[in-house]
Amino acid sequence: MTKSFILAGTAIAVTLATGPAMAQTVDQAAEEGGDIIVTARRVAEPLQSTPVAVSAFGGEQLRATSSLNVGDLNKLVPNLTLVGGRGLSGQGFVFIRGIGQTDDNPATDPGVAQYIDDVYVGRTQGTQFDFNDIGSIEVLRGPQGTVYGKNAIGGAVKINSKLPDNDPSAHFSLGYGNYDDLRLSASFSQPIVEDRLFVRVSGQTHHNRGYMENITVGKNSSNAETYAGRIILRFTPTDDWDIWLSADVSRDNSRPLDPRIVRIDPNHPRVLGAAAVGVDIRPFLLTPGTNPFKGGGFDSQIDPTLADNRNRITTSGASLHLAYDLGQSQLKSITAYRKMFSGRLSDSDGAGVPFVNSYASVDQNQFSQELQYVGSSADEKFEWLAGLYFYRENFVNVDQSHYLVDVGPRLSFERHFEQTALSYAGFLNAGYKLSDGLRVSLGGRYTHEKKRIVISSAVLTNPADITFPETGRRASFDDFSPKVTIDYQASRDIFLYASAAKGFKSGGFNGRATLNQALDSVGSEKVWSYEAGVKSQWWGRRFTFNLATFYMDYRDIQAQVYVPRVDGTPGLTAVVLNAAQAKIQGIEIETRLQPVPSLTLSGNLGYTDAEYSKPFLNNLGADYTANALPLTPS
Repeated sequence: MTKSFILAGTAIAVTLATGPAMAQTVDQAAEEGGDIIVTARRVAEPLQSTPVAVSAFGGEQLRATSSLNVGDLNKLVPNLTLVGGRGLSGQGFVFIRGIGQTDDNPATDPGVAQYIDDVYVGRTQGTQFDFNDIGSIEVLRGPQGTVYGKNAIGGAVKINSKLPDNDPSAHFSLGYGNYDDLRLSASFSQPIVEDRLFVRVSGQTHHNRGYMENITVGKNSSNAETYAGRIILRFTPTDDWDIWLSADVSRDNSRPLDPRIVRIDPNHPRVLGAAAVGVDIRPFLLTPGTNPFKGGGFDSQIDPTLADNRNRITTSGASLHLAYDLGQSQLKSITAYRKMFSGRLSDSDGAGVPFVNSYASVDQNQFSQELQYVGSSADEKFEWLAGLYFYRENFVNVDQSHYLVDVGPRLSFERHFEQTALSYAGFLNAGYKLSDGLRVSLGGRYTHEKKRIVISSAVLTNPADITFPETGRRASFDDFSPKVTIDYQASRDIFLYASAAKGFKSGGFNGRATLNQALDSVGSEKVWSYEAGVKSQWWGRRFTFNLATFYMDYRDIQAQVYVPRVDGTPGLTAVVLNAAQAKIQGIEIETRLQPVPSLTLSGNLGYTDAEYSKPFLNNLGADYTANALPLTPS
């Protein structure tokens, strides 16, 4: 291979008209220097007067910066790290200010919450997707536990769709690049009954032939093959009501990134066992620091029987949004159901012979209901947001590992578990203006969660099988997450704020238990975050300078460690423990300059100092104290 990147060669876009939905509010405000309106605190307010570190982008801004995928937010948001999953395209791991989750096991909740039209997405599978008819995106940094549904201990990524209105519009775009990279997207919005009934339909697809080459068989891998569609029906029977129903579906059939061997220990028991049954892995024995793959790091040499292996991730959902205007207050309801299936078959060892293969699948569904009552007093000195939240999730996970596939005696391990989670919460956030520019806000959220897991496992050998009996566990978790904020509008274009907030991520179970005796529960994570910032605009609002500083005390971090097997047999088994504590501090700067209406210059800087702050030992006695947190570069 002579190239290791995808370069867009041609792009064509046609837009007939646009309506004044939120996407246009963000885009037009960014272009014209007006107030960018965000809903970071679940109410509409100007970005520059929101006492939260938040980055907001409209759909046109995303296209202008060639941000085509959720992963592209990395280049737009300070102290954000978002990477794809291991062996599964469409899976995303999100870290904000050092807090996130690297374990792709579905028993572990994400550390950064992702929302699609204010609906929480419970699993990491299916969250790394191409943008489709996006209205706006808001990335909230720091714990957001007061007014957000679940597990926003590190922050939240909010993706908002474009809503139909009275203005008809149509959009079509086509992009083509090397490796036969083809992107097609289209949307159509039309009023059915003027001022009362509207519809919007959108869809997209993305294909390419992949930029990795499996040199064992001479075929490309890591291709893209995705499809997505959405329909939104909006109904405003009176001026007081706004009702909209959204339904979406997506499918990802891409081939995942292939694993690549860096080094093999020739004395490893599995290597010796492979040699004993005639599996020749000598071509893959490497010395440290060498790279044997022609063309650099984008080539692989996996098992030829898996050369055409593909992922399968299918997601779908529907949500009903109701809003009733009472004048000084508003009632809102969000009812949603989502489901997801992911399946992957992968070469675990990365060698060009059948040695160790694995299969994993997750079949998940979730239902959520949220009620909000938001308003302000007649003199607008007092404002509030109160709500109730319910969430139910069920998923089934199957993991299979096959050793010495098709060569010699078979050895397979299979783990099957099902988990159900129920979450109940009530929340209140209230603010009072002490003077024209000074405001203090108090908020809190009480959460009660119940989880149940049932697991069974088996070791399948030839000729004897070992089956472990089905085992179940139950656990419950309670938390109160308060927040206090004080902000001051020093002038029209200078805004100061400071806050102290507690974040919470619920506990769970060891979803990687290889022995049922290791199926223990793990407690909740907690963090106290202290933040101060300034948001300012200068030179007639042509220059924006926002700065935030933060310090966080992160406790009871859920970490996967390996301990001796509880049955006394040789080897180690994986457990999840509240094994770590960390101190995190840093600074963020976001700038934007518009010297002339047709030119915009923007940049951001994030610095994070995040390290484990108390003894964190593995079973071999290694001390990770003072090590940096994962996926958190300085």
